[in-house]
Amino acid sequence: MSKHKLGMLGRIWMVMVLLVGSIGVLNQPALIRQVSAGGMEPYLGEIQLFPYQLAPKGWVFAAGQQLSIQSNTALFALLGTNFGGDGKTKFALPDLRANTPGGMGYYIAVQGIFPSRDDRIEGAGNAMLSEIRLFPYTFSPSGWLAANGQILNIADYSALYSKLGTNFGGDGVTTFRLPTLADPKENVHYLISTDPANYNQVTDTEYLGGIISFALPVSVTRLMEASGASLPINQNQALYSLLGNRFGGNNVSTFNVPNLNANQTTLKYYMTNSGIFPSFEATTPMAHDDQYTVNKNGVLIVMGTGVLVNDVNASTANLVASPAHGALDFHTDGSFQYTPAESYTGTDFFTYEAVNGSGISAANVTITVQETEPPVVSGVQDMEVYHTPVAPVFTNATALLNGQPYTSGTAVTADGLYALRVTNSFGVTVVHFTIDRTAPVVTGVTYGQLYSSSTVITFNEGTATLDGRAFASGSAVTEEGEHQLIVTDSAGNTSKVAFSVYFPRTVAFDSQGGTLVADQRVNYGTYAVQPSAPTRTGYSFGGWYIDQERETPFDFGAVAIKADKTLYAKWILNAYTVSFDSSEGTFVGSQHVEYGRTVAKPADPTRTGYHFAGWYTDAARTIPFAFGNAVVTGDVTLYAAWTTNSYTVSFDTYNGSAVPDLSVNYGDKAVQPAAPSRTGYLFAGWYTDRSYSTPFDFNHTAITGNLTLYAKWVTEAYTVTFNTYGGTAVPPLFVEYEGTVTEPAQPTRDGYIFDGWYTDGTLSRPFGFGTTPVTRDLTLYAGWKIKQIPIDNKDDNKRSGDAVSTITSNGGSLIIPVGRSGQLNTTGIGLFIPANAASEELRISMSRLTDKDTQQMWTNGARPVSPVYELLKNVSRNFNLPVTLTLTFDPAALTGNQTPGIYYLNESTGSWVQVEGSRVDGNQITAQVNHFTKFAVLAAGETPNSNVSDTPPAADPAVDKNAASFSDIDGHWAAESIRQAVDAGIVKGYADGTFKPGQAVTRAEFTLMLLQAMGLPGSGTPLAFTDKEKIGAWAQPAIAEAVRQGWIHGNVDGSFRPNDRITRAEMAVMAAAALHSNTLSNPKTTFVDDSKIPVWAHDAVAAMQQAGILSGKSANTFDPAGQTTRAEAVKVIMMIQAMRNS
Repeated sequence: MSKHKLGMLGRIWMVMVLLVGSIGVLNQPALIRQVSAGGMEPYLGEIQLFPYQLAPKGWVFAAGQQLSIQSNTALFALLGTNFGGDGKTKFALPDLRANTPGGMGYYIAVQGIFPSRDDRIEGAGNAMLSEIRLFPYTFSPSGWLAANGQILNIADYSALYSKLGTNFGGDGVTTFRLPTLADPKENVHYLISTDPANYNQVTDTEYLGGIISFALPVSVTRLMEASGASLPINQNQALYSLLGNRFGGNNVSTFNVPNLNANQTTLKYYMTNSGIFPSFEATTPMAHDDQYTVNKNGVLIVMGTGVLVNDVNASTANLVASPAHGALDFHTDGSFQYTPAESYTGTDFFTYEAVNGSGISAANVTITVQETEPPVVSGVQDMEVYHTPVAPVFTNATALLNGQPYTSGTAVTADGLYALRVTNSFGVTVVHFTIDRTAPVVTGVTYGQLYSSSTVITFNEGTATLDGRAFASGSAVTEEGEHQLIVTDSAGNTSKVAFSVYFPRTVAFDSQGGTLVADQRVNYGTYAVQPSAPTRTGYSFGGWYIDQERETPFDFGAVAIKADKTLYAKWILNAYTVSFDSSEGTFVGSQHVEYGRTVAKPADPTRTGYHFAGWYTDAARTIPFAFGNAVVTGDVTLYAAWTTNSYTVSFDTYNGSAVPDLSVNYGDKAVQPAAPSRTGYLFAGWYTDRSYSTPFDFNHTAITGNLTLYAKWVTEAYTVTFNTYGGTAVPPLFVEYEGTVTEPAQPTRDGYIFDGWYTDGTLSRPFGFGTTPVTRDLTLYAGWKIKQIPIDNKDDNKRSGDAVSTITSNGGSLIIPVGRSGQLNTTGIGLFIPANAASEELRISMSRLTDKDTQQMWTNGARPVSPVYELLKNVSRNFNLPVTLTLTFDPAALTGNQTPGIYYLNESTGSWVQVEGSRVDGNQITAQVNHFTKFAVLAAGETPNSNVSDTPPAADPAVDKNAASFSDIDGHWAAESIRQAVDAGIVKGYADGTFKPGQAVTRAEFTLMLLQAMGLPGSGTPLAFTDKEKIGAWAQPAIAEAVRQGWIHGNVDGSFRPNDRITRAEMAVMAAAALHSNTLSNPKTTFVDDSKIPVWAHDAVAAMQQAGILSGKSANTFDPAGQTTRAEAVKVIMMIQAMRNS
């Protein structure tokens, strides 16, 4: 047999011995059974909280009720009389009703395991480790410890420490502390389970809906927090049958569990959501309300079972709430005695609970204390008249006021005659009274009013006194003074009117020689109106005074008129101010002169640079003022007149050309004269001294006296600068007027031979050192010839790589044998022909055209920045290999953002066509050509109407060539697409036998290509673009049709920009529009510069990439702003055509 079972049997045996020793035999129902654990096998006497309405089998409600010792011997052995009872036949259970949450109850086990007192960690196995329960013992059962904050050794209670840690104290190394939980009631204690048998699981025998508490939150299967959660009824029907909707829910689809964790933090409560369905053997009591009647000052005695007589299943009664208006002696058998307060009548209440072992039920007891005499009315007396509201009061009776129901204490406010009839069970009391709250009405006078004549007074009732003397209605008041009228009616209502009667007073004005001022009639106590001020020649009015001595002024706004009064005018002889405006001269103080007197002439003011010219009466200085004669009749301002001093400014030119004197008024600035001249010198400005230390500032210096200025001269010198055009630097030289220049050391330049200094950028005018006089600043330009360099040439298809020598010429012609290279160098032009550039002997000539020869070439604004050179050869075919051409140009001839470019003349169209791949180095530009014609350096970016063309029209019939003959597409990545496009008539080449795949395409050209690829004819619809005149006739039909198709829309300003290079983003938009492919569900690209693609082009670029028409450049970039080359455009066009055909 296991140690656990032996321990249990030992505990059962101890209980049996105790019972035999106490009562001899155990002949009652088995209270102590073999332990099975959990809610089905609690400790005898332990207390648990249940959310049920009935006590489970083996449990009774902990409501302080008394039990029979004989029937509950074992339980009495544990509780004794700690909670009441006589200890002979009865003992009491603890009363925990005050601690019980709503809808629940604390219950005590009257059947179960008798607790062992052995000091060991293991218990009966009917609790989870660290569970908190209530016990009414004076000891702690085995496997339990009091939760009073004691410190434990971790080694002794390692399992419990793993649950609590140091949350409540301890060092966490050797010790930990239990929680401290206050006793909910004396002799009832919180204990914590130390039994590790159920470390983190339930015991499997808990009641369904049972409440389990812990000191800390736990996570255990089949436990849910008792925190008011809402549960569905259809999934929890068994639990719902126990709880109902007592804790919330709609009772249709949901119900709530109790919320025990909301208002306390001491314990953490959980509810079992599965377990044993409890068995209920008994029912709770059902209490019913009671009503009793007692006379005023009487005593109510209820004997026998008292309030329990009509209750069901009730064994005892407990008082819950006492009455408010009497004394109550209440007994547990339901009997009681009630004595109402002295003279109290009305209704009183108290509340009790009916109790049995399963629960409680509350009910109210109503006691009516009734009168024993007729009703007494207070607040009014019979036959009285009242001039204020009244509120008759009575108790325990009903009443009628003038035949209408009346409630005690209700205010009666309206005037009238009233009869109040009050009735109770002992008789009737009647009170008659009158309310008259209307005061007498007085007419003829108003309270606080002042009357300026006698007034007649009337009133509608009562008697009156005026100033304490009897006064009859309709009498007149004729006496001046303050009066009070009091009128009183029979109810004592009074009307009081205070008023005054005063007759008007006269205010006279004595103007003392001034103009007449009329008298005023002023009502008593009011204010006279200040009249317009009188006038008197030579005087100022000084106000009105109350005395003839004019010492006390009269205040019209402050002095009320209560008697006749005369006011006297005061006059003041006028004194006027004579002011002197010295007009920037020295200050002259003003004078005060009395009326009619003359002004004393002050000392003349002074003013630097001016002469005083007298005083004038007007600002225009036209009327002189006569001191000693003119009399003053008012304020006057006199104005000083001045004449300006004039000074002479002389100029000493010191052997220079003469400069005339200037006459300058004081304070003005001298006008700077034209600079004098002196041969061989530069004028260096005017100075105020002969040592030339202080320059004179004409713009900021005012003339304040005669002045002589002195001319300063410096010997004239000029700067000669050297433009080496990429050669080593040559420092500038400074040369005096008409001096000559000493030639500096020659510059050097890799790959070139120095060819002298020139005065012009085109290197046509050599400079003579030592002979040419310098009379101005001068820039000299270095000339260069290409250095003769032997060049090895290899024929990729036929030659074995043998080295060949170069034929060189410094003149205008050159003969090159087969297999040899050649070089022609002369001022302004360099030419290099590689070996095998032709299959036969080459004869080359070069000539520089004169201005007369070229004047017809520059139409529509084209402008050269170099001479025109004509190159000729004896072979009509293009060169097999590119020929290098270097031209010298004048950089100073370029303006704005213009750049130089090598152009050749298309003899058939008269247009200048730019050569691709030019490279600029200083004042030289180099490019490769495959044919000879006329060449020049032009300013690229001239006017839109220029006959200079960067690219030929895509469909120019003058440049129709067979694709097989193009010399610049072999090996090109787009060669096959170019051949297909040429064969299809979509694009054409150039007159020089090239296609120029790397050359940019214009917006007009790409539109024409796209229309031809789509197989659409042009349209004759007029164009509406603001720059339509810039659209060539060859492109207008295609652009019109593209507009009609919706492929192009122009810019926000209404322009089309036909000659602008088309960007890769614009090409993608037009291509997508032609294929109707600009709408995607996933408009994304894989290009690394996707963020740089404009919003308006992003969907189109994505569509074209996903269709395989567009691909990226190096490093997977799209380069949306990059220009579209002819090769790229042809590749896209041919793919569009293939997609359309498929």
